Amino acid sequence: ALRCYGFASPASAKSPLQSRTKRQLWFSAWLGSALVAFNLQILVWSHTGVSDMLLTGCMGTAMLCFFLGYASQNKPQHQHFLTLPRPWYLAFYLLISLAVLTKGPVGIVIPGLVIIAFLVYVGQFWAVVKEAQIITGGAIFLLITLPWYILVSLENSDYLASFFGYHNFERFTEVVNGHNAPWYFYFLVILVGFLPYSVYLPWGIVRLKFWRPSFWRRQPRSAQLSLFAMFWLVIIFAFFTLAVTKLPSYTLPLIPAAAIIVALLWSEQLTQSEPELKRPTRPSLLWSGILNILLMVAVAIALGIGPGLIGYDPAAPNLGTLFADTKLHRLGAAIWMSAAVGSIIVLLKNK
Repeated sequence: ALRCYGFASPASAKSPLQSRTKRQLWFSAWLGSALVAFNLQILVWSHTGVSDMLLTGCMGTAMLCFFLGYASQNKPQHQHFLTLPRPWYLAFYLLISLAVLTKGPVGIVIPGLVIIAFLVYVGQFWAVVKEAQIITGGAIFLLITLPWYILVSLENSDYLASFFGYHNFERFTEVVNGHNAPWYFYFLVILVGFLPYSVYLPWGIVRLKFWRPSFWRRQPRSAQLSLFAMFWLVIIFAFFTLAVTKLPSYTLPLIPAAAIIVALLWSEQLTQSEPELKRPTRPSLLWSGILNILLMVAVAIALGIGPGLIGYDPAAPNLGTLFADTKLHRLGAAIWMSAAVGSIIVLLKNK
Protein backbone atom coordinates (compact mmCIF):
# COMPACT_ATOMS: atom_id res chain seq x y z
CA ALA A 1 0.00 0.00 0.00
CA LEU A 2 2.80 2.43 0.88
CA ARG A 3 4.74 1.53 -2.25
CA CYS A 4 1.72 2.35 -4.43
CA TYR A 5 -0.06 5.09 -2.49
CA GLY A 6 2.34 6.23 0.25
CA PHE A 7 2.44 9.83 -0.92
CA ALA A 8 3.77 12.22 1.70
CA SER A 9 1.22 14.86 0.68
CA PRO A 10 -1.73 15.20 -1.70
CA ALA A 11 0.42 17.44 -3.91
CA SER A 12 2.97 14.67 -4.50
CA ALA A 13 0.17 12.31 -5.56
CA LYS A 14 -0.44 14.55 -8.56
CA SER A 15 3.11 13.95 -9.85
CA PRO A 16 3.79 10.25 -9.13
CA LEU A 17 6.37 9.93 -11.93
CA GLN A 18 8.78 12.55 -10.56
CA SER A 19 12.06 11.08 -9.32
CA ARG A 20 11.63 12.58 -5.86
CA THR A 21 8.13 11.13 -5.54
CA LYS A 22 9.40 7.70 -6.60
CA ARG A 23 12.17 7.87 -3.96
CA GLN A 24 9.69 8.99 -1.34
CA LEU A 25 7.37 6.06 -2.12
CA TRP A 26 10.22 3.60 -1.72
CA PHE A 27 11.37 5.23 1.52
CA SER A 28 7.86 5.17 2.94
CA ALA A 29 7.42 1.48 2.05
CA TRP A 30 10.72 0.41 3.61
CA LEU A 31 10.28 2.62 6.67
CA GLY A 32 6.73 1.47 7.29
CA SER A 33 7.72 -2.18 6.99
CA ALA A 34 10.68 -1.71 9.34
CA LEU A 35 8.64 0.18 11.93
CA VAL A 36 6.18 -2.70 12.15
CA ALA A 37 8.76 -5.50 11.99
CA PHE A 38 10.96 -4.03 14.74
CA ASN A 39 8.23 -2.60 16.92
CA LEU A 40 8.58 -3.57 20.59
CA GLN A 41 4.96 -4.63 21.03
CA ILE A 42 4.94 -6.68 17.83
CA LEU A 43 8.14 -8.47 18.84
CA VAL A 44 6.91 -9.19 22.38
CA TRP A 45 3.37 -10.31 21.58
CA SER A 46 4.40 -12.37 18.57
CA HIS A 47 6.26 -14.67 20.98
CA THR A 48 3.19 -15.28 23.14
CA GLY A 49 0.28 -17.62 22.69
CA VAL A 50 -2.49 -14.99 22.66
CA SER A 51 -4.78 -14.44 19.69
CA ASP A 52 -4.20 -10.68 19.54
CA MET A 53 -1.35 -11.02 17.04
CA LEU A 54 -3.46 -13.12 14.68
CA LEU A 55 -6.27 -10.58 15.00
CA THR A 56 -3.80 -7.78 14.26
CA GLY A 57 -2.51 -9.58 11.19
CA CYS A 58 -5.98 -10.28 9.79
CA MET A 59 -7.34 -6.85 10.63
CA GLY A 60 -4.29 -4.93 9.44
CA THR A 61 -4.07 -6.69 6.09
CA ALA A 62 -7.85 -6.35 5.68
CA MET A 63 -7.64 -2.59 6.18
CA LEU A 64 -4.82 -2.31 3.65
CA CYS A 65 -6.72 -4.45 1.16
CA PHE A 66 -9.74 -2.19 1.57
CA PHE A 67 -7.67 0.91 0.85
CA LEU A 68 -6.02 -0.70 -2.17
CA GLY A 69 -9.48 -1.48 -3.53
CA TYR A 70 -10.70 2.01 -2.66
CA ALA A 71 -7.74 3.78 -4.24
CA SER A 72 -7.71 1.66 -7.38
CA GLN A 73 -8.16 3.76 -10.48
CA ASN A 74 -9.88 0.97 -12.41
CA LYS A 75 -13.25 2.09 -13.69
CA PRO A 76 -16.10 0.13 -12.11
CA GLN A 77 -17.62 -2.40 -14.44
CA HIS A 78 -21.32 -3.09 -14.78
CA GLN A 79 -22.10 -5.30 -11.81
CA HIS A 80 -25.10 -7.08 -10.40
CA PHE A 81 -25.52 -8.63 -6.98
CA LEU A 82 -24.11 -12.01 -8.05
CA THR A 83 -20.84 -10.56 -9.37
CA LEU A 84 -17.80 -11.07 -7.17
CA PRO A 85 -16.28 -7.88 -5.73
CA ARG A 86 -13.02 -6.51 -7.07
CA PRO A 87 -9.98 -8.57 -6.00
CA TRP A 88 -8.87 -6.19 -3.23
CA TYR A 89 -12.39 -5.83 -1.82
CA LEU A 90 -12.78 -9.61 -2.02
CA ALA A 91 -9.54 -10.02 -0.05
CA PHE A 92 -10.92 -7.54 2.49
CA TYR A 93 -14.07 -9.63 3.05
CA LEU A 94 -12.03 -12.83 3.40
CA LEU A 95 -9.61 -11.32 5.92
CA ILE A 96 -12.36 -9.68 7.97
CA SER A 97 -14.05 -13.07 8.16
CA LEU A 98 -10.84 -14.59 9.51
CA ALA A 99 -10.56 -11.74 12.02
CA VAL A 100 -14.06 -12.53 13.32
CA LEU A 101 -13.20 -16.22 13.59
CA THR A 102 -10.09 -15.21 15.54
CA LYS A 103 -11.55 -12.79 18.08
CA GLY A 104 -15.28 -12.44 17.51
CA PRO A 105 -17.32 -9.31 16.66
CA VAL A 106 -14.42 -6.95 17.35
CA GLY A 107 -12.90 -8.25 14.12
CA ILE A 108 -15.59 -6.50 12.09
CA VAL A 109 -16.85 -3.79 14.46
CA ILE A 110 -13.55 -1.90 14.63
CA PRO A 111 -12.73 -2.00 10.90
CA GLY A 112 -16.35 -1.07 10.20
CA LEU A 113 -16.15 2.00 12.45
CA VAL A 114 -12.87 3.10 10.87
CA ILE A 115 -14.03 2.65 7.29
CA ILE A 116 -17.46 4.22 7.79
CA ALA A 117 -16.00 7.27 9.57
CA PHE A 118 -13.36 7.69 6.87
CA LEU A 119 -15.80 7.36 3.98
CA VAL A 120 -18.31 9.77 5.52
CA TYR A 121 -15.52 12.28 6.10
CA VAL A 122 -14.30 12.19 2.49
CA GLY A 123 -17.84 12.03 1.08
CA GLN A 124 -17.39 8.64 -0.57
CA PHE A 125 -19.68 6.47 1.56
CA TRP A 126 -22.45 5.68 -0.94
CA ALA A 127 -20.05 5.39 -3.85
CA VAL A 128 -18.00 2.75 -2.02
CA VAL A 129 -21.11 0.94 -0.79
CA LYS A 130 -22.04 0.42 -4.44
CA GLU A 131 -18.62 -0.46 -5.82
CA ALA A 132 -17.62 -2.75 -2.92
CA GLN A 133 -20.78 -4.85 -3.40
CA ILE A 134 -21.76 -5.03 0.25
CA ILE A 135 -24.47 -7.67 -0.30
CA THR A 136 -22.12 -10.09 -2.02
CA GLY A 137 -19.40 -9.32 0.50
CA GLY A 138 -21.80 -9.92 3.37
CA ALA A 139 -22.76 -13.28 1.89
CA ILE A 140 -19.09 -14.26 1.64
CA PHE A 141 -18.56 -13.15 5.23
CA LEU A 142 -21.47 -15.22 6.52
CA LEU A 143 -20.46 -18.22 4.42
CA ILE A 144 -17.05 -18.26 6.11
CA THR A 145 -17.99 -17.36 9.69
CA LEU A 146 -21.41 -18.92 10.33
CA PRO A 147 -20.48 -22.63 9.90
CA TRP A 148 -17.93 -22.46 12.71
CA TYR A 149 -20.23 -20.71 15.16
CA ILE A 150 -23.13 -23.02 14.31
CA LEU A 151 -21.07 -26.18 14.74
CA VAL A 152 -19.43 -25.07 17.98
CA SER A 153 -22.84 -24.00 19.37
CA LEU A 154 -24.26 -27.42 18.59
CA GLU A 155 -21.37 -28.97 20.49
CA ASN A 156 -21.50 -26.50 23.40
CA SER A 157 -24.72 -24.56 23.90
CA ASP A 158 -23.05 -22.12 26.33
CA TYR A 159 -20.31 -21.10 23.89
CA LEU A 160 -22.04 -18.13 22.26
CA ALA A 161 -23.13 -16.63 25.57
CA SER A 162 -19.62 -16.97 26.95
CA PHE A 163 -17.74 -15.86 23.85
CA PHE A 164 -19.92 -12.97 22.71
CA GLY A 165 -21.17 -11.97 26.14
CA TYR A 166 -18.28 -12.46 28.54
CA HIS A 167 -15.27 -12.13 26.22
CA ASN A 168 -16.63 -9.28 24.09
CA PHE A 169 -19.54 -7.28 25.51
CA GLU A 170 -18.58 -7.54 29.19
CA ARG A 171 -14.94 -6.64 28.50
CA PHE A 172 -16.15 -3.40 26.97
CA THR A 173 -18.70 -2.51 29.66
CA GLU A 174 -17.05 -3.73 32.88
CA VAL A 175 -13.78 -4.89 34.40
CA VAL A 176 -12.94 -8.51 33.58
CA ASN A 177 -10.26 -10.45 35.47
CA GLY A 178 -9.15 -7.31 37.30
CA HIS A 179 -7.77 -5.69 34.13
CA ASN A 180 -8.75 -2.11 34.84
CA ALA A 181 -6.61 0.98 34.26
CA PRO A 182 -6.98 4.79 34.20
CA TRP A 183 -8.25 6.60 31.09
CA TYR A 184 -4.71 7.64 30.06
CA PHE A 185 -3.42 4.04 30.13
CA TYR A 186 -3.10 3.69 26.35
CA PHE A 187 -1.24 6.99 26.03
CA LEU A 188 1.50 5.38 28.12
CA VAL A 189 1.27 2.08 26.22
CA ILE A 190 1.74 3.81 22.86
CA LEU A 191 4.45 6.11 24.22
CA VAL A 192 6.53 3.17 25.46
CA GLY A 193 5.42 0.48 23.02
CA PHE A 194 6.09 2.58 19.92
CA LEU A 195 9.40 4.05 21.09
CA PRO A 196 11.35 5.85 19.79
CA TYR A 197 8.87 6.89 17.11
CA SER A 198 5.84 7.61 19.29
CA VAL A 199 6.93 11.21 19.87
CA TYR A 200 6.48 11.91 16.15
CA LEU A 201 2.85 10.74 16.04
CA PRO A 202 1.33 14.09 17.14
CA TRP A 203 3.27 15.93 14.44
CA GLY A 204 2.47 13.25 11.89
CA ILE A 205 -1.25 13.68 12.61
CA VAL A 206 -1.33 17.49 12.82
CA ARG A 207 0.49 17.89 9.49
CA LEU A 208 -2.47 16.19 7.79
CA LYS A 209 -4.71 19.18 8.62
CA PHE A 210 -7.58 16.80 9.25
CA TRP A 211 -9.82 19.71 10.27
CA ARG A 212 -10.21 20.61 6.56
CA PRO A 213 -12.72 18.08 5.18
CA SER A 214 -13.43 20.19 2.10
CA PHE A 215 -9.75 20.02 1.17
CA TRP A 216 -9.55 16.25 1.53
CA ARG A 217 -12.76 15.71 -0.44
CA ARG A 218 -11.12 17.42 -3.42
CA GLN A 219 -8.11 15.10 -3.35
CA PRO A 220 -7.87 11.91 -5.42
CA ARG A 221 -8.39 8.66 -3.56
CA SER A 222 -4.77 7.69 -4.14
CA ALA A 223 -3.68 10.65 -1.98
CA GLN A 224 -5.74 9.70 1.09
CA LEU A 225 -3.71 6.88 2.67
CA SER A 226 -2.32 9.15 5.39
CA LEU A 227 -5.83 10.33 6.30
CA PHE A 228 -7.10 6.74 6.31
CA ALA A 229 -4.25 5.75 8.65
CA MET A 230 -5.18 8.60 10.99
CA PHE A 231 -8.79 7.39 11.24
CA TRP A 232 -7.46 3.85 11.73
CA LEU A 233 -5.24 4.90 14.64
CA VAL A 234 -7.56 7.37 16.36
CA ILE A 235 -10.72 5.25 16.26
CA ILE A 236 -9.03 2.10 17.57
CA PHE A 237 -7.34 4.16 20.29
CA ALA A 238 -10.65 5.80 21.28
CA PHE A 239 -12.56 2.52 21.15
CA PHE A 240 -10.32 0.74 23.62
CA THR A 241 -9.91 3.84 25.78
CA LEU A 242 -13.69 3.82 26.23
CA ALA A 243 -13.64 0.09 27.04
CA VAL A 244 -13.59 -0.59 30.78
CA THR A 245 -11.30 -3.62 30.59
CA LYS A 246 -7.83 -2.52 29.48
CA LEU A 247 -4.84 -4.60 28.37
CA PRO A 248 -1.63 -3.50 26.60
CA SER A 249 -2.22 -5.93 23.74
CA TYR A 250 -5.47 -4.21 22.76
CA THR A 251 -3.49 -1.47 20.98
CA LEU A 252 -1.73 -3.92 18.63
CA PRO A 253 -4.18 -3.37 15.71
CA LEU A 254 -3.27 0.32 15.54
CA ILE A 255 0.49 -0.25 15.22
CA PRO A 256 0.39 -0.55 11.39
CA ALA A 257 -1.49 2.76 11.20
CA ALA A 258 1.04 4.45 13.47
CA ALA A 259 3.85 3.05 11.31
CA ILE A 260 2.22 4.45 8.16
CA ILE A 261 1.85 7.92 9.69
CA VAL A 262 5.48 8.07 10.85
CA ALA A 263 6.79 6.50 7.64
CA LEU A 264 5.04 9.13 5.52
CA LEU A 265 6.34 11.89 7.76
CA TRP A 266 9.98 10.78 7.64
CA SER A 267 9.99 9.72 4.00
CA GLU A 268 9.08 13.32 3.19
CA GLN A 269 11.92 14.62 5.37
CA LEU A 270 14.48 12.20 3.93
CA THR A 271 13.70 13.05 0.31
CA GLN A 272 13.76 16.83 0.56
CA SER A 273 15.23 18.85 -2.28
CA GLU A 274 18.47 20.82 -1.88
CA PRO A 275 16.74 24.19 -1.25
CA GLU A 276 14.45 22.59 1.36
CA LEU A 277 17.44 21.11 3.19
CA LYS A 278 18.94 24.58 3.63
CA ARG A 279 15.86 25.86 5.44
CA PRO A 280 15.89 26.01 9.26
CA THR A 281 14.51 23.00 11.07
CA ARG A 282 10.76 23.25 11.65
CA PRO A 283 9.88 23.94 15.31
CA SER A 284 7.62 20.88 15.35
CA LEU A 285 10.48 18.65 14.17
CA LEU A 286 12.91 20.30 16.57
CA TRP A 287 10.73 19.82 19.64
CA SER A 288 9.77 16.28 18.63
CA GLY A 289 13.47 15.51 18.24
CA ILE A 290 14.31 16.98 21.65
CA LEU A 291 11.57 14.94 23.30
CA ASN A 292 12.78 11.85 21.48
CA ILE A 293 16.33 12.43 22.74
CA LEU A 294 15.10 12.80 26.33
CA LEU A 295 13.17 9.54 26.04
CA MET A 296 16.18 7.71 24.60
CA VAL A 297 18.36 8.96 27.45
CA ALA A 298 15.72 7.85 29.96
CA VAL A 299 15.58 4.37 28.38
CA ALA A 300 19.40 4.17 28.42
CA ILE A 301 19.48 5.04 32.13
CA ALA A 302 16.69 2.58 32.93
CA LEU A 303 18.55 -0.20 31.12
CA GLY A 304 21.81 0.71 32.83
CA ILE A 305 20.29 0.26 36.27
CA GLY A 306 17.90 -2.44 35.06
CA PRO A 307 19.08 -5.32 37.27
CA GLY A 308 18.49 -3.21 40.37
CA LEU A 309 14.95 -2.40 39.27
CA ILE A 310 13.91 -6.05 39.10
CA GLY A 311 12.04 -6.90 42.28
CA TYR A 312 12.04 -10.20 44.11
CA ASP A 313 9.78 -12.90 42.76
CA PRO A 314 9.61 -16.33 44.45
CA ALA A 315 9.10 -17.91 41.03
CA ALA A 316 12.43 -16.46 39.83
CA PRO A 317 14.43 -15.36 42.87
CA ASN A 318 17.71 -14.92 40.96
CA LEU A 319 16.30 -13.10 37.93
CA GLY A 320 18.05 -9.81 38.69
CA THR A 321 21.42 -11.48 39.19
CA LEU A 322 21.07 -13.59 36.06
CA PHE A 323 20.12 -10.52 34.04
CA ALA A 324 23.14 -8.62 35.36
CA ASP A 325 25.47 -11.50 34.47
CA THR A 326 24.40 -11.36 30.81
CA LYS A 327 25.65 -7.76 30.51
CA LEU A 328 22.80 -7.16 28.07
CA HIS A 329 21.62 -4.16 30.06
CA ARG A 330 24.96 -2.45 29.43
CA LEU A 331 24.80 -3.17 25.72
CA GLY A 332 21.23 -1.87 25.54
CA ALA A 333 22.14 1.28 27.48
CA ALA A 334 25.09 1.90 25.14
CA ILE A 335 22.92 1.49 22.04
CA TRP A 336 20.21 3.84 23.27
CA MET A 337 22.73 6.44 24.47
CA SER A 338 24.54 6.28 21.13
CA ALA A 339 21.22 6.85 19.37
CA ALA A 340 20.58 9.88 21.59
CA VAL A 341 24.02 11.33 20.83
CA GLY A 342 23.51 10.75 17.11
CA SER A 343 20.14 12.49 17.25
CA ILE A 344 21.70 15.48 19.02
CA ILE A 345 24.34 15.77 16.29
CA VAL A 346 21.70 15.64 13.55
CA LEU A 347 19.55 18.29 15.22
CA LEU A 348 22.51 20.63 15.80
CA LYS A 349 23.66 20.17 12.21
CA ASN A 350 20.26 21.04 10.77
CA LYS A 351 19.37 23.80 13.20
